[in-house]
Amino acid sequence: MIEGTLARMQKCSQQNDLNIEVNLLRPPPEQSFWVNLIGRGYPPPNRTFRWCTQRLKIDPVTVFVNQRLGHWGEAILHLGARRAESSSRAQTMAGREVRNGLHRHPDLPRVWVSNPIEFLTTEEVWAYLLQKPNPWGGDNRALYKLYSNASDGECPIQIDTSTPSCGNSRFGCWTCTVIDRDKASEGLLAAGDERMEHLIRYRETLLEFRDPDKGWRDSRRMNGNEGPGPLLIKGRRELLRQLLSLQEETGLTLITPEELLLIQQMWKAARDLTTAVASPGLSTNSEDSS
Repeated sequence: MIEGTLARMQKCSQQNDLNIEVNLLRPPPEQSFWVNLIGRGYPPPNRTFRWCTQRLKIDPVTVFVNQRLGHWGEAILHLGARRAESSSRAQTMAGREVRNGLHRHPDLPRVWVSNPIEFLTTEEVWAYLLQKPNPWGGDNRALYKLYSNASDGECPIQIDTSTPSCGNSRFGCWTCTVIDRDKASEGLLAAGDERMEHLIRYRETLLEFRDPDKGWRDSRRMNGNEGPGPLLIKGRRELLRQLLSLQEETGLTLITPEELLLIQQMWKAARDLTTAVASPGLSTNSEDSS
């Protein structure tokens, strides 16, 4: 849905000479979720080790903006954050100093941030999206249906203040192990998307592999200290096997050939390092180690 929307935006820009360039940002393959998890052995994220947000979201945006700053000098980011999303979001946004509707980006000194829908309620956002046609063509009924399904079919616009709305189901990654329950995935499954049953099951597998007591993690951290460490090679192999099986079951492209190659290279480097440490001064045969 995102890719289709961006393609329509780009087409609209070209047809109307708007000089708007559309970019879909992704982390580089060497920093993808699967390469970090299965290749490097990072344990599935939790609240205290939430390594995914920085690598998958923040860094790609930072790199992109910095590349453009070299040409323009300054930039304004328009973000769709709203105070009504959560109490913590409201508190964070209320504490920012705003000048002329903008506030400085905390990490990018030449970047200003605009939150044009900061004070809109969820109901007001949906009312606007459903009443106003998109400038690039099409409407937002498919988007509404997606959020409705994620909310298990319950998606009133505004009946009274006690009724929930579609926006209460905030979408994240289907692999997210930071949250206790992925209600959006459960809602999509309840709405008839049978693929979600397999995806939810794999997420539960990630939770199991994160548990140090299940035997899938090293007893030492990456810095050598005692404590739950990275996933063992046997755990990474099993997660990859199940991921490839999941890809076949769902018909979804979940991991790319480039990511698979990077994972193989990291596994080989880890084996070579282990062999070198165990037998210092001895050369290793690359064919034997593979």
